[in-house]
Amino acid sequence: MITTMSNPAIDIPNLLYRYAEAFDDGDFEGAARLFDRGCLMAGGKRITGVEAITAMWRQWVRLYDGKPRTRHFTTNPIITLADDGQSASCRSQWTVIQATEDFAMQ
Repeated sequence: MITTMSNPAIDIPNLLYRYAEAFDDGDFEGAARLFDRGCLMAGGKRITGVEAITAMWRQWVRLYDGKPRTRHFTTNPIITLADDGQSASCRSQWTVIQATEDFAMQ
């Protein structure tokens, strides 16, 4: 988890990539902890807190032997730093591919 940002241009994209890595491994709590000082926006709603974020993913995502069998590709992070340098927002694009018992990763 990032507690201070030494270089937001590196730290924020790395946060996105750590999220994808944890999520793809089925570690929803670990992925949600990355946002413990922030929030996620989903369906126009602000989702905050590890429990709420984890619950949302557990409701939305089907698991196969404890993992979603997904691979996230995150691109185009647009980072906006606050004037005081103490916070930032980021939006990005992502593509997810998935495999199941019936078909290969696609």
